[in-house]
Amino acid sequence: MTTHIPDPLELTEAREERLAWEWEEAQKDVPEGSYRCPYCKQIFSYEPIAVDGRPDSPVMCFGCLPQDVQQAYRKVFG
Repeated sequence: MTTHIPDPLELTEAREERLAWEWEEAQKDVPEGSYRCPYCKQIFSYEPIAVDGRPDSPVMCFGCLPQDVQQAYRKVFG
């Protein structure tokens, strides 16, 4: 019996594609210059925030960020 180990690059690319699709779906019928958070569905007018620096990191509104990321964001951006 052979165990298949998933290719990390393929997993990252698949996650990026899924997140991009979810983001596009969430942006339907949103006014220009605003965004809809794919998690809480609230509309906001600032740039979406990535959870971390990975290319497959989800983006969301400030309120949906994990608490530790919110604290780090406040330290950097006030």
